[in-house]
Amino acid sequence: MGKFTGTLTTSAKFRMEASLPTKKKKIFSRSKKDKGKEKKEYNDYLEDICQLIDRYHSTPKYLVMQRQEILMEIITACSSCAGPGLADRDDPLHIKAIKALGYFCIGKIQREQARAETIEKLVNTTGPRGLRGAFRFEKLNKPGLPGMRGDDLTKLTGDDALMEETLLQEYGIELTGNDGQDYYMLKKLIKEARGTGNAGVSKWGLIYMDQDQRNRYKLSFTTNQVLRNGNPYTTVDRDENIYAASPAGTIFACSVIDEGRKDFTAIYERMGFNTGAFMHHTSFLSGADVLCAGTLVVNAGRLLSITNMSGHYKPDINNLQGICAAIIGAGYDPRTDGFASFWDFDGDIFPHLKTTPSRGNPTGGNLFDFPLAEFVRDGHMISNPASYAQHPIVAPVAAPASTWVTGTVGAGSGKGKGKRGNFLRGG
Repeated sequence: MGKFTGTLTTSAKFRMEASLPTKKKKIFSRSKKDKGKEKKEYNDYLEDICQLIDRYHSTPKYLVMQRQEILMEIITACSSCAGPGLADRDDPLHIKAIKALGYFCIGKIQREQARAETIEKLVNTTGPRGLRGAFRFEKLNKPGLPGMRGDDLTKLTGDDALMEETLLQEYGIELTGNDGQDYYMLKKLIKEARGTGNAGVSKWGLIYMDQDQRNRYKLSFTTNQVLRNGNPYTTVDRDENIYAASPAGTIFACSVIDEGRKDFTAIYERMGFNTGAFMHHTSFLSGADVLCAGTLVVNAGRLLSITNMSGHYKPDINNLQGICAAIIGAGYDPRTDGFASFWDFDGDIFPHLKTTPSRGNPTGGNLFDFPLAEFVRDGHMISNPASYAQHPIVAPVAAPASTWVTGTVGAGSGKGKGKRGNFLRGG
């Protein structure tokens, strides 16, 4: 179903179409057969309907439920005046106009409800590595235009009292709990807010790429090199370098500030949005599901490390193994300088190798720099994982068999046991 649900006529146009012929003073509703009831003059009905049309058009588009309630009032008024159902061939033109308006309003409500259901499916249908919680609201942003992060649209948790006012709070709106209605309303609200002229507010900085934009950051592989736009790729040492891979294994990557923020801030300023741009893992695929996402370090075309560190997607060890397998499957030879840097954020995969919990690592998870080819072959069954741990172990014990099979993790970064890659906590 298309996005367009039809535009309600104006009161001026409807008054012309539904006005009585000059010789007729009044016409009563066909549906009122009880002659004992006082019947309302036709022109009064016409005026009531025109006022409802004006009220509908003056109600903001993001107030979806209120606008639909007005449409219901119009339907009732049209039925009371001209009778229910479609116009008969013998009906006079003004009655046909009233019945046509009522029929249009019924169809518009149905089309909007169908549109809401479609949006609900798009937002809620997610794979193992899709956006959940308040992050899912980011999918309502339109690729190629300035967007808002999930925590700028609505609260991520109940402890956000000190955070900047969300878009919902700014407009004094609360979610109903009906996903379809809420998503449809928020999509309208985002469009409304973006067009109000509040172009300078910082919350409009989320980057959501369209197809042409993301292709500029697409990686390809030869036997010995990682390429972007046909040239050997090198990440920026002083910056966070992030990537996201589509379910098919296509990787898109760039540095957060030197490339992503710089490129898109310039694009947004040309649109009139004088704000810094925010690059997240969701930016590349516009919130769609990923195979994996995290950070990476590449030097002169050689992949030194690739991680699973993404706060939005929280890839597990199988996701990291999957993208590493896709890289080797593309023909790349990791040799001895390529590492899969796995962050066992919650310590679920290797609980016997936990570290001392700290403020930056409250769960005591550990970072492991596995040789890439070996990791692709063995995954969580890799031998002697303790030898690849990057942080001191609290109390190493024998690993229970079950820990080698199941687990869900957070994220991390690094290259071997030497130079570390940059960390991105929360994108």
